[in-house]
Amino acid sequence: MEAEERFSDLLRDSLNDWQIFNLGVSGYGTDQEFLLLQDQFDFYKPEIVFLTFCADNDRLDNSMNLRYINYYKPYYEIEDGQLNIKGQPVPTSAVHWFTEHPFWSNFYLIRMSVNAWYKNRSPDQLVNDDPTHHILNAMDTYVRERGATLVIGLQKLDDPLIAFLTLHGIPFLDLSNDMVFSFSGNHWTADGHREVASRINAFIQDLEAD
Repeated sequence: MEAEERFSDLLRDSLNDWQIFNLGVSGYGTDQEFLLLQDQFDFYKPEIVFLTFCADNDRLDNSMNLRYINYYKPYYEIEDGQLNIKGQPVPTSAVHWFTEHPFWSNFYLIRMSVNAWYKNRSPDQLVNDDPTHHILNAMDTYVRERGATLVIGLQKLDDPLIAFLTLHGIPFLDLSNDMVFSFSGNHWTADGHREVASRINAFIQDLEAD
């Protein structure tokens, strides 16, 4: 599908009274999205922060310090019931070296040597207890304190998450639909994005009516 077929782009056409900014980053989990929110909130000063939660993999993203084999990331651990950021500064990996040295990366022995060197000096992969609910609670508090509303869009229904959001009064919207294609995970087709845009549009209209 094309960029203009994304639900965020479609919403710009249907919600003419709103400015809509898509800050989605490929591969980000909720933890990195929270860090991005804190970095960008004062610039955009949003009324609504709409977070799409992917039940297929966001919990795993939030529990790890290394994703997609070669990409280190910041991560949160729960200590005495509090979120603590870890993994900063983020370690570099062999992928970074290859990007910086494209000519030398063409040689197989050099690639093997670089991969081995980074593997020996880099932190081990961690899989911690799932901090997702703590992150969402902190995100909701952060947004509310600044006069905005956090809304969670559920790519797939997640009963424990729904129970948590209901308990804490965090608005959420069911975006699950069967219009997906499978390629390294399930992703919405253009028809799926149109359905998602329609549901978000109706949700925003209801908020305005209230």
